[in-house]
Amino acid sequence: MENIQIALLNDSFIINRGLQFIFNKIKGIHLSPICTQWSELENILDKQTIDIILINNHTFITDSNVSKAYKTLPNIRWAILEVEDIEINSLFNFEFKISIYDNELYLINKLNTFVENKTHLHNISSSIFELSEREKEILRQVALGLTNSEIADKLFISQHTVITHRKNITSKLGIKTISGLTVYALLNDFINMDDVNELK
Repeated sequence: MENIQIALLNDSFIINRGLQFIFNKIKGIHLSPICTQWSELENILDKQTIDIILINNHTFITDSNVSKAYKTLPNIRWAILEVEDIEINSLFNFEFKISIYDNELYLINKLNTFVENKTHLHNISSSIFELSEREKEILRQVALGLTNSEIADKLFISQHTVITHRKNITSKLGIKTISGLTVYALLNDFINMDDVNELK
């Protein structure tokens, strides 16, 4: 997975330099560009791929251009830098929140955890392309609650073959429980909630 590209929008030079210092210690994140105004960042968005915009909470609440961008830039995710004691509606979805009052060790741990989680999720979502068509079909049957014997009968293969495929699926996805495989199958559209409800 490539570095997560983060743009910072905040008008304090000192805070920005401090954040740059912290982010330079985190593998898997690249903090650039650093902007002080939305218009500056807007020009860059057309030329550079940005994964996350880290923005101070005051600007997020008060700048109408930012509110519009939040609604109209579906490929960009957002994170909050808390510079003031301002409540933000819980309906907004942020990748993470950090505060100017967080100490260095706390920030490093929080950002490292964020990167590790993103890398893990990326690896899981990418692994769907590693499953063979037969493995996808078996995963679907497992998620629907069929036993090895039932899957073998339905797909006209031996139980031994089903077990081998299940081991491969577990190894590729890193998911060992049936409930975990069911959630994975739902998230990747192998089955839908109607299929699950029919089992009840």
